[in-house]
Amino acid sequence: MPLAAGARHPDLLSTQLHFHPPPRLRDYRATWARFSWEEARNHLDWLPGGALNIAHEAVDRHLKARGEGTALRSIARSGRRRDVSYEELAQLTSRFADALSQLGLGTGARVASLLGQGPEHVVAALGTLKLGAVFVPLSPSQGQASLAAQLALGRASALVTTPAHYEALVRPRRASLPALERVLLVRGPNDAAPPEGTLDLAALLESASPRRRCLPTRPDDPAFLHFTRGTTGAPKATLHSHRSVLHHHVAGAFALDLHSSDVLWCTADVASMAGTGAGLVAPLSHGATVLLDESELDAQRFVHVVEEQRVTIAALTPAVVRELMAHDEERPPLAETSCLRFVSSVGEPLEPEAVLWSVRALGHPIHDGWGQTETGGVMIANYRGMPVRPGSMGKPLPGVDVALVVRRDDGSVVPFTTPGVTGELALRPGWPAMFMGYLDDEPATRRCFDDGWYFTGDLAQVDADGYFWFVGRADDDQALAAEPRRSTGERKAKEQRPLAAVAEASP
Repeated sequence: MPLAAGARHPDLLSTQLHFHPPPRLRDYRATWARFSWEEARNHLDWLPGGALNIAHEAVDRHLKARGEGTALRSIARSGRRRDVSYEELAQLTSRFADALSQLGLGTGARVASLLGQGPEHVVAALGTLKLGAVFVPLSPSQGQASLAAQLALGRASALVTTPAHYEALVRPRRASLPALERVLLVRGPNDAAPPEGTLDLAALLESASPRRRCLPTRPDDPAFLHFTRGTTGAPKATLHSHRSVLHHHVAGAFALDLHSSDVLWCTADVASMAGTGAGLVAPLSHGATVLLDESELDAQRFVHVVEEQRVTIAALTPAVVRELMAHDEERPPLAETSCLRFVSSVGEPLEPEAVLWSVRALGHPIHDGWGQTETGGVMIANYRGMPVRPGSMGKPLPGVDVALVVRRDDGSVVPFTTPGVTGELALRPGWPAMFMGYLDDEPATRRCFDDGWYFTGDLAQVDADGYFWFVGRADDDQALAAEPRRSTGERKAKEQRPLAAVAEASP
């Protein structure tokens, strides 16, 4: 399964296994067995002295081969399109890092972003990482209280946002956030002058240096702080290191089939782990183009954007898929659109019916997967190189050791592989994107690990062919009451004909 096209951008899997076209299911075992994270390290650029910085791997490494290539393609609410080259993105992120430095921020500082799908969010994320600071993506869809709690827990010292978000969500609670010293506003052409206590980001960037070098951070230095409910149910902040770029790069190959020639559109919230991994780090690490659409998405707009912007990979949330299905008759089908070649699902589990629908409506099966904020990215996926089974999460990423386990009363952990029997999904620690821990909550972090396993809190099954199937949460009484849920085999038997059709349709 190629990672990228062209001799100047090495292809991870073709280099190792010389697969072209992508491998089928019979090759999965060999791929998984021969893969090593140590070997995969060679497909990143790295910095002198063994330093690793996500911003360098996502932007600066591409300047010689892809400097004039498009890194970001942004569609504003007004409809205006803006293309940002890798060279321009390198300069903008350097300016952002230098501007933060001039404001007195440095290594380890936490910089939050309260923005939507626009280029300013990407510049803030990668510019923060260039400085060696920690980036904290936040969602504008939440209320004042929730947002203030996240800013307080994350101890963000700077925030990048719009005047509208500041007035509605931040200003009423700012007095309760003593750590928040700087607010940088992304102003539109019709916005008034920045209010007292805020700064104009455009003016700061104008006076900053476009040539600031990327800080040579260590692989285990913190890079991202994401908020999640955690495996124990309480809101938590998870730390992830610069080493996670290795996982996102590999996951981009297996779970998204990324090439440098691709235009990828991810509809996940920019504050989510999927928005960071699949929507930002993975495609840029491969030298691809990231599409950012600031408008509200509906079925008609989806078709229009895919066709007009020549989107080749769509990473869709299940909510977007349901929207497309609900308005199936109101928009032209995409089955004949030659540009779209791969569709994946990010976020919550996807219904089997949606996968079957997508073959007819989009011309491709939707490739579902599984991951958590704590895992730092996708861990299980339906790859392009193997038949898709609707309703299944797919198979583990190479280099990721996954099992179903039962935790006994005496504290022992028993892994099992019995098909069709429900168990808790567990992973062997050590993958590059694994979270560093919950911020300021060491007891909760320790509870996630025991006897050499990370416990996800998710219930699942595995079938005889190694495909994993999501059942529910371990603390969900209904899911537990349904055990043993042997529906995997029953569902496969009932849907044998459509499943075969999907397998044949998988490219």
